[in-house]
Amino acid sequence: MLAWHQVAAGIVLDGRIHRGSRNMAGELNLVDDGPAAPEHWAELESVLPVLAAADRGDPDSRAELDRFADRAARQIAYLTLAIDPQLIVLGGPVAGRRALTDRIDARLAALLRRAYPLELAVTQFPVFGPSLGVLQMALSSTFDALLGDPAFPARIDIGPLLAALADHRRRMPQAVGV
Repeated sequence: MLAWHQVAAGIVLDGRIHRGSRNMAGELNLVDDGPAAPEHWAELESVLPVLAAADRGDPDSRAELDRFADRAARQIAYLTLAIDPQLIVLGGPVAGRRALTDRIDARLAALLRRAYPLELAVTQFPVFGPSLGVLQMALSSTFDALLGDPAFPARIDIGPLLAALADHRRRMPQAVGV
């Protein structure tokens, strides 16, 4: 999932990127589902002060993040229930900011409480994911046009990411019930 001023998803099914019949699979930002992020979020330099202010406790900035997290969590929940993924990875330039990801994670847990626990991770390469997806799609189209090779693109192995996530959870202090 790309979490920035909009939400979009790269979908990997059975180790292969799935784009759909119109190359629009995962374009959650096309669903008009409540208030969108403010226009100024399209520029990273404009989002960073909002995140910093939310970290400091500014109520207006927190409300702005809450509105975005509400919409993002709904869109991610819809896709989660449609394809039943093993793991959801958040990426994008602000995915590593807990002020945003904690809100999305909490809302997803509430929305999917009757479904199943959701594995949510944040990529260590927040900027490269969309670029790599575009590159792989271009290579796939080229191979298909030139060679008709159905074996491309190569499978994506998420095993190392799952292992790193499990290791991270083992190192996290466990919450104690009150």
